Amino acid sequence: MRCLLTGLAALGAVAMLLGGVALMVVGGFNVYEDRQAYQVAFKQPGEGCGMQEVELDVGSGAPLYCGPAGLRLPDQPPPSFPGFTAEQNKEVLGLALELGKDGLPKAEQDRVQEVVDRYAARTPPSALDRDGWWGAPRFWVGLVLAATGAVGWVVLRRTAG
Repeated sequence: MRCLLTGLAALGAVAMLLGGVALMVVGGFNVYEDRQAYQVAFKQPGEGCGMQEVELDVGSGAPLYCGPAGLRLPDQPPPSFPGFTAEQNKEVLGLALELGKDGLPKAEQDRVQEVVDRYAARTPPSALDRDGWWGAPRFWVGLVLAATGAVGWVVLRRTAG
């Protein structure tokens, strides 16, 4: 009976450790993704798709779309930032197109990003439409689970030996 209980406790400790590590990884990616929500990516057509909400052609300022050969699908809306109004999104894309007539050098890319940053500063975090279990809370719960599982495993190893 003691062996069965020890085995179940070890299984629980390992499950807590592995589940906690998984939550930490996912929570860390969530935090990273939230930080990318208001970053404009300036790329060449054909470059790989990133995690940014808006990716613009560095040669023209036009929006880039992730899809077959970068083509815009019929039902695909224009890129937009979460929490921005339609007018704000239109202003950002319009500025990029205006500045990008002859390509977007770094200084002009910075001007577009500054407009995005100005609007993002006034956008509440709730605009990202995340539940309370997103990002940092998931990371910290994972850390506590992993630490508890690790401590449980060490205690079991010492008492079993």
